[in-house]
Amino acid sequence: FAALVFDGVPASYRAVGRYALSTSWMTWPLQVPLSWLVPDGDSAIRSIEQLSSPPKLFFHSIDDDLVPMQSAITLYQHAPPPRVLQLTRGGHVQTFADPLWRQVMLRFLDDPSHFNGLRRLAEVPNYPDENNAQ
Repeated sequence: FAALVFDGVPASYRAVGRYALSTSWMTWPLQVPLSWLVPDGDSAIRSIEQLSSPPKLFFHSIDDDLVPMQSAITLYQHAPPPRVLQLTRGGHVQTFADPLWRQVMLRFLDDPSHFNGLRRLAEVPNYPDENNAQ
């Protein structure tokens, strides 16, 4: 692969299960014991460190109500460089409903060298404007 793109990927299925159970007062006391029923062997956190060579772009919405932001940060931190975490807005895996993020993804796939680190919301790569080239 030349590059990899992830959108709203949970670092751990078990942690997401625990998070979902923690959002209601009825299931809050059961979040830890019930989360152990969620298989976690093939969670992304267990294999992300093996993806050393291709550049990785992680999209994660700050509005995601299924996968918490901490999950994206944990996965990003465990991924070997080169890697980018791009924050977006919208629901879970709704990043590409916005044409801006589709364009950012295409630019990343075209040339990942213009991307690095943690990118603020709506930060787009610093490409020279071909229409105004001097």
